Amino acid sequence: MKTFPLRKLLLCFWVLTLPLTITGAYLAYNALDRFYTFQVRYKGGLRLWDVLVYERNHFVQKVQATFLHRVKGSKTNLPTVQIFVPKDNLAQLRSHMPQSGFDYVKGRMLQEGELKKIKVKYRGDYASHWAWEKKSLRIKTNKNSLYEGMRRFNLQAPKRRAQIINFQSLQLAADMDLLGPRAELVRLYLNGKNRGIYALIEQLGEITLRNTNFMPGDIYRGEMIAKDGFTRKGRAWWGLFDSPSLWDKVAINNHYQDSAMAPLETLIRLLQRREDHEAQRQLSQILDMNSWGRFSAYQALAATRHFTWDHNWRLYYDPWRGKFFPIVWDPVGWQHSPLSAFAVIRTKLFDALFRNGDFLRARNSAFKEFFNSQRPTTFLKHLSDTTELMEEEIALDPYLNPGDASSVVTAMRDLEKKVAQTFATIKQEWVNGAKPESSFHYKGNTVTLSFGGYRPIQRLRLVFAEALHQSFSVFISHLVPEGRIFTDATGSVEIGGSNIILNTGFLSNHTVKKRSVNRPVAELKVSPGYYQITFTGLESDLHLIGLDIDRGNGWIPAQPVGAITPTAFSQLYAPVAVEMVPPPIIWSGQVTIEGHQILDQPLIIEPGTTVRLAPGATVVLKHRLTAKGNPEAPIHFVPATTGQDPWGAIVLSGRGADGSILSHCEMSDGSGLKGDLFEYSAMLSIHNVKNVVISDCHFRNNHTVDDMVHAVYTDIRFERVRFENALSDALDLDISTAFISDSHFEQSGNDAVDLMATQAVITGSVFRNNGDKGISVGENSKLYAANNKLVGNVVGVQSKDRSTAILLNQTLTDNKTALHAYKKNWRYGEGGAIFLGKSTVSGGEISAAAEKRSAIQIFDSYLEIPAEGKRVDTIAVDDDSFSSALQNDLFPDSDVVDPKLMEQLEGIPAHLLKRVALTRRGSLIDG
Repeated sequence: MKTFPLRKLLLCFWVLTLPLTITGAYLAYNALDRFYTFQVRYKGGLRLWDVLVYERNHFVQKVQATFLHRVKGSKTNLPTVQIFVPKDNLAQLRSHMPQSGFDYVKGRMLQEGELKKIKVKYRGDYASHWAWEKKSLRIKTNKNSLYEGMRRFNLQAPKRRAQIINFQSLQLAADMDLLGPRAELVRLYLNGKNRGIYALIEQLGEITLRNTNFMPGDIYRGEMIAKDGFTRKGRAWWGLFDSPSLWDKVAINNHYQDSAMAPLETLIRLLQRREDHEAQRQLSQILDMNSWGRFSAYQALAATRHFTWDHNWRLYYDPWRGKFFPIVWDPVGWQHSPLSAFAVIRTKLFDALFRNGDFLRARNSAFKEFFNSQRPTTFLKHLSDTTELMEEEIALDPYLNPGDASSVVTAMRDLEKKVAQTFATIKQEWVNGAKPESSFHYKGNTVTLSFGGYRPIQRLRLVFAEALHQSFSVFISHLVPEGRIFTDATGSVEIGGSNIILNTGFLSNHTVKKRSVNRPVAELKVSPGYYQITFTGLESDLHLIGLDIDRGNGWIPAQPVGAITPTAFSQLYAPVAVEMVPPPIIWSGQVTIEGHQILDQPLIIEPGTTVRLAPGATVVLKHRLTAKGNPEAPIHFVPATTGQDPWGAIVLSGRGADGSILSHCEMSDGSGLKGDLFEYSAMLSIHNVKNVVISDCHFRNNHTVDDMVHAVYTDIRFERVRFENALSDALDLDISTAFISDSHFEQSGNDAVDLMATQAVITGSVFRNNGDKGISVGENSKLYAANNKLVGNVVGVQSKDRSTAILLNQTLTDNKTALHAYKKNWRYGEGGAIFLGKSTVSGGEISAAAEKRSAIQIFDSYLEIPAEGKRVDTIAVDDDSFSSALQNDLFPDSDVVDPKLMEQLEGIPAHLLKRVALTRRGSLIDG
């Protein structure tokens, strides 16, 4: 028998064990080095065993991913981000981690086939972002080369096993119309090498607001942990909502000092007095309750408790609405049980909100809107599709963490189940939690009502045995520790035969119970709400057959009982909501106004009225204004005395003023008004109002502030309106929709019409001798104009910053520059575009000029001075036919239309096309 030689046995042993020994030593060295750097030296919270396991799994995953990459190729279904950073700069980032990683180094990024300059650094508060091989990055582009409209964005290394949690959490926030950063999953290549899957998340700033149709304003950042942490020893505060000095800003309203914090100071003062009902009333004014209701519902649906007393707060204050909006940032969803996140109270802010009836009704509306829509289904479908996509992508991720692809797939599938379970649990709790039973007792024309549950009653129906014919009044009362509060609900009554319907909201008794001495952590307690409803004027012998309640899903009978024990609302502000418009105020004859007045009733101004305003006098209208003069008896808004300082502003503020009308009104010598919490930048300021109509009015001679008329977040029409001698801009429209017809703009100090993020239609109007532009189309606006005349302006029409102007049948005469397109604000990444068709351009110095990233196209028009420049395209243009069009079509063939203009040409409103003459060049209006 032949024996196996010992020498060969030893050789085989070394062949097998030496690579394992070297690999083990390599992994052990890496683990010890990483542990020393991020735990011994930095105290990053790492455990040695976890580091050893990471190094082993990372090594295996990297080998597998590299092999699959070579076998299957580099194809990915995710968007790719290509970044190039010199080796010396990477070494600088890694030279003394983690501190060295927080300073930017120079690099390049591939955008649209070109390498663009960027700056790169590591980002994140904790070791999960930068202690492992896959590190979170922050990218800052050049102002002239934004990445998909962003200048700063993060490439976040997934920090949970399921990889997609933060991405899906932000997706849900977007689905619920909450303000937050853009987010998408991408694959990163660094210096040409695959670095795996990242979540690309926009860094919040002014661009975020502009790209989501919010006005530029302050974004406050609240952080007290990690690099932003404070020592707790001996401090007098425990949370961000204790002091405004704990906050800074990531975006600034440049109409105020950078250091101005008045809105936040006001909010925090109100939160300190949150048990006071007057403070709660003011909170209802300064907080956009619809957004805060959605935000709270979002916390429940995302099962997140990551917005705490010391971390993760971003607040936007909109001075034009006068309200705070929440911003969703780093939510990290579905890490808690659904019921523990159903009503999250971990700050003084939510301690206050859960005591506020306006908030609770808004929160209920958010749940109702979500569950009554297709959003749960579509979100779960999106989550399933993302998981299916990621199953393929993670196998090719060499830096997957944890480095076990099968466990990641399992975690993603478990996430799908958890999200579906969360939605179902939250819906069940919202509908059936907190004992939603209702009961009533009726005696002597008084109904005593008691009900529980989270959902408010939205309507009550009382069914009597006989028809009701007499008139009566209704008062609702509820108990508070100080006594009884009465609410007149007569205006919310509907009578139908033998039924009385109260369109009145009722809440059950919500209280906030504190759970921690030093931290603002509390829980919500809900018990039955007790109300008395008294009918005055009803016959005393009426027989009540039954009482039904409607919580938003139809009538449900309440249980009749012999008696109900009274209980008081110890904390809740505004448990009763009566939807009724208060009676109007009527002005007639001579009316004198002084000071700053806020009218919380509709205002009717009769024909022939003269409103005399003292210096600085301002009227803010929270309800509809009806100011209908006539040619013989116009309404005047004028200074109270001759030669006085300018009066302030007439202001329409909020959706209560929807449907306001001004006709045959004359307004002169006003200015505006600016306070710590608001800004009215015109003598007629219109903020967040829909369906406003201004006709046959005359505005002239404003002073001090820029604009004569300013509208923001507004839907408005101007018909036959004259604007004369504006100090700066005659009409400034921001984030609005507007229709302007048959109007005149003359002698404005700056622009006649200035558009920002606005879609406007202008027809039949004259723009004459204005100090800058006749029409300025800026900052992502769209203008459709037909049959207008622009004469003697410095610039006839200017388009800039991702804006488009479609101009048909225009007469442009003696403007220094007739058409101009350029890029002004780097935040929009593009310049402007103009299409001019069937028009005439004469006089002046320049017919058309387009600068970088802009375009002008002129079709079938008369140009006295030829248009020159490589960005100006002329088709069927001449200097012979002044009034007769030469082409039968309104537009040139689609294959020669500039791509920047095609979408807007296809979207011209049908009603505007009816005003366009195919056979004519120029306008047909006088003036």
